[in-house]
Amino acid sequence: MSEAVIHVHRGGPLVALVGNPNCGKTALFNLLTGSRQKVANYAGVTVERKEGRLHAPSGRQYAVLDLPAEYYLDTIKSVFQDFALPKGRMFVRDQLVRPQAIRDTALLTIEGELDDISGNGQTESAHLLCLSIPRENREHYLAPGAGH
Repeated sequence: MSEAVIHVHRGGPLVALVGNPNCGKTALFNLLTGSRQKVANYAGVTVERKEGRLHAPSGRQYAVLDLPAEYYLDTIKSVFQDFALPKGRMFVRDQLVRPQAIRDTALLTIEGELDDISGNGQTESAHLLCLSIPRENREHYLAPGAGH
């Protein structure tokens, strides 16, 4: 098995918004990009990937992806139900996923303290898997009093 770098985006720095259904990804996408994508108080509104641009106060530009919840749910099934990642059997585009080899990126995970759908620590566990990302580029935030 050869090791390969899979580029999901070639347009410079990328921010990917990934998470549970109806957790505010599109609202955050709209805030960051100035877009006006449809939001609603029910799951399933975002059905395809949306891309926008974030113009940071520093002058840097970032591509921002708003991914449908199905992407997250498929990953949850593969990782937490089928155990493909810990068993070393998770593939993306025919390449073995090796979280320990991820290094040239930043990682931000956010969880709600009172989330009744995803247990605390579920997203934070990514930090234990992606140890090659420098500590200064990894951050976890537990939102006090926040639910799903």
